Amino acid sequence: MMRAPITVDPGRWIRVPLDFAEERWEDAAAWAVWVSAAAVPDDAERREGIRAFALAIAELDSSRATARYWHFPDDGEPGMALDVHLAVDDGAGLLPEPADRVVVEPLETAVEVSGFSRAARRRSLVPVGDSTDGDAPVLALVEWAAAVDGIVVGMMATDTDPARLHRLIVDGDALLAGLDGRALARMVRG
Repeated sequence: MMRAPITVDPGRWIRVPLDFAEERWEDAAAWAVWVSAAAVPDDAERREGIRAFALAIAELDSSRATARYWHFPDDGEPGMALDVHLAVDDGAGLLPEPADRVVVEPLETAVEVSGFSRAARRRSLVPVGDSTDGDAPVLALVEWAAAVDGIVVGMMATDTDPARLHRLIVDGDALLAGLDGRALARMVRG
């Protein structure tokens, strides 16, 4: 399995294997046990909660992902997973079309990322379910996209807690900055 050339802060992110064929863990369950034991070796109750969370993240659909990282800062609680995916740059907009239904107008911001010709981040609140009233639950969504050498690198994270996802943005920006866009382009274009 080819690994994406990504440099991450191990004090902020844990790489989630997408395929266990060439990993040291047999499967997602074994990886989740390892992560939980490493994270909280002296707290069996908390370790079980982290194991269950890790297993759920490892079993998420990864068909579009090139890499997945779990936001697990040394100085905070574990958060959501962030998927990295690659696409050929077709010259259209950098970010994909926003969701059809949003609670408020999405906030799109250009970001400066070394090694990329252009980059942007969008934050959205998307209503969950079919409810049309103002009390529907929301899903907070942050999307990043950066283009270089004919490819677009995209990242996406979601959470039911907008405040928690807001705290992830700085670390997400840093993860995007840790990508080697040109090496990723060579992976895609051969």
